[in-house]
Amino acid sequence: RGAPKAAAAPQAGTLLPPFLDECLRGVGQVIFLNSPASGALTLAALVYGDPWLGALAAAGTASATATARVAGLDAAAISAGLYGYNGCLVGCAFAVFLGLPAGSPAAAAAAVGGAALTAPLAAALKPLCGGVP
Repeated sequence: RGAPKAAAAPQAGTLLPPFLDECLRGVGQVIFLNSPASGALTLAALVYGDPWLGALAAAGTASATATARVAGLDAAAISAGLYGYNGCLVGCAFAVFLGLPAGSPAAAAAAVGGAALTAPLAAALKPLCGGVP
């Protein structure tokens, strides 16, 4: 496996701390937009529509992004939000489909744990998916 890869520098044009930039890009990637601004707007819309859904989306994105960083996965993909978006989707799904009440610590823990698993799973499946033309 070798040494962990260094985190990529934040993408040009952003003044955000790198982790926040990566997380917002992860939320934006849910709608195929590699932009912290689109991620912030998407997250704001989720929070406006359902604060619990928005909270678990943010927690899932942060959990998956942090796991990808700790695991030393591809720094460019982390920087582009490509490990965070699956975590965002897990957070949204768990907020809706677990059947637990809003604010449930069990739902939050499940979302954070489930989202964390998406980063190594995506890395493991990437070679099987082929390249993008």
